[in-house]
Amino acid sequence: MAWKKVIDTKELIVFEKKFKKHKLKIEARLNNNKKWEVYKSSLHHNSSSLISQDVLNSRQDVLNLIKKKNTLSKKIRTKFNLNLRRIYKEEYFEKWSFTIDDDQKENVLFLRFGEEIAVDVVLHETFKRIENLILKKISNTLGFRDLNDSFEYNVYYFSSCSTINKKDQKPHAEIVFGKIEFGFRED
Repeated sequence: MAWKKVIDTKELIVFEKKFKKHKLKIEARLNNNKKWEVYKSSLHHNSSSLISQDVLNSRQDVLNLIKKKNTLSKKIRTKFNLNLRRIYKEEYFEKWSFTIDDDQKENVLFLRFGEEIAVDVVLHETFKRIENLILKKISNTLGFRDLNDSFEYNVYYFSSCSTINKKDQKPHAEIVFGKIEFGFRED
């Protein structure tokens, strides 16, 4: 999601960037002293939080600062919460599901235990930039750092999910006698 210029006049410049649950806003206003006041704020529903405030002398300084703030927000995030949930466990195989922060994209992790531990991660492509951080966090959370075993990581990416809704069909049994097949519904 890119920054969008909302207003650009002689006395006011506003940029916004929308996310699912909030939006960021950079607003620059020319005050009575002919100085520019620049505010960066985060808007959540009906509340607003001031992130930073600057006072500058010229319009060009304002545009440079806005450009700098825009590029700063594109930096890779380093802190996030990993919400892991075990789906399936067998003697030599485990399946885990995980989300990152409050994101609804569900990622999957498969563990195969043998001479070395094989870890297959199916990750949404939006998290491609923080793949290494996610793998470290998974290793720490599952306690792999304490083990001296060797690991093999395979990371796969997906960009969309689709679901198939199957109608609730009653299973039916089939019995074969010779060359005659009988089908019975379990009602």
